[in-house]
Amino acid sequence: MVLATGCGARSALREAPREDTAADAGGLDVPRALDVPSAVDVAAALDVSPALDVFGGVDVVAIDRGVAPTDRVMLSVCGNGRVEVGEVCDLGADNVQRPAFALRQTGRPALAVLPAVGGASATSFYAYRSASSHTGFEALGVANLVLHVDRNGGALSLVFFAGIDGGLGGPVQPDSTMGVEVSGLPMGARLLLSDEPDECTLRGDRLSCDWRFQQNTDGFVLGPLPWDADWDIVVNPDFRDGVSSLRYQNGDGRALTLLPRSAVVIEHRARRALCREDCTVPRCGDGVVDAGERCDDGNVRSGDGCGATCLAFD
Repeated sequence: MVLATGCGARSALREAPREDTAADAGGLDVPRALDVPSAVDVAAALDVSPALDVFGGVDVVAIDRGVAPTDRVMLSVCGNGRVEVGEVCDLGADNVQRPAFALRQTGRPALAVLPAVGGASATSFYAYRSASSHTGFEALGVANLVLHVDRNGGALSLVFFAGIDGGLGGPVQPDSTMGVEVSGLPMGARLLLSDEPDECTLRGDRLSCDWRFQQNTDGFVLGPLPWDADWDIVVNPDFRDGVSSLRYQNGDGRALTLLPRSAVVIEHRARRALCREDCTVPRCGDGVVDAGERCDDGNVRSGDGCGATCLAFD
C-alpha cells in the first residue's frame, strides 16, 4: 500500500533502533541505509512497481526525516497527457511511433523497415541478364521484396524477384507458376523493368503479373516512389508452384520472413510525429529513421553516408 501525507504532516514511520531496520511502514520494511540521504528513491525502496498507475504527478510517499515538503519524490507516467519529470513531450493517446517505412500483414504488428541503399539505380541493382535477376539475394523457391534507394540521385524504388538463376551452378529452380497484384502505387510510379515484359501489365495505380518460369527468376522494378508523400502499396502474391516463401530484404542486412499467403502493405510516412510512444520528440541524429527522414545514422554530420538534415545520402 502506498502512503501519501499532506503538507507539513509527519509520516507514521518511526525511527528504529540503530542496529535494526526502521519500523513497519504499511507492512514494508524500509532498510536502515535509507535513513541518510534526502533524495531517496522511494519507489525502489518500497518495492513499488513503476508499472502501477499511481504516479501522475501525485506525491507518492513523503518520509519525514527533516526534509521540506517541496522535496517529496515525484514519479512520471508516459502517456497520461502531462509532461512530467524525465519526459520531453506527452500527448496522451496521440503519442505515436511513426517510422518512415513499415511493413504490415494481417494478424501481425507493424514492423519498421529500412530501404537498401546502393550506389547505382534499382535496375542496375536488379542486374537482369540470362532472363534472371542477379541481386545476390536470390534463393530456391523464395520471393523477395526490396525498397531500393539510389544513393547518387536519391531515387526510391520497389523491387520484387522470385526464384534463382539455374545457370549459376547451384540449386535449380523447378517449373514455377505464380502471380502478383500490386495496388496503391503513388502517382508517377512506372514499371521500370520486368523479367518478362509481356507478363506484367500496369494500369493506373495497379500492376498485375502472371509468371511461368524454370531455372531462372521472374520479377519487376517499380519507381520512382515519392519521398514527400504518404503512400501504402499493397503487394499480394499468389504462389502456385515452385515458390512458397516470401521475405523482405531490410536495409540493415537482415532478411525478414513474411507470411507467404498474406498481402503485404508497405507504407511510407512523410510527416514526423510530434511525440513518440516513449515521450521523446523525433529528431535528426537520434539513430531512428522517423517519418519525414530519409536516413539517420545517429549524428548530424555530413559526408558519412547520411546528410546533416537526414534528408540526403552522402
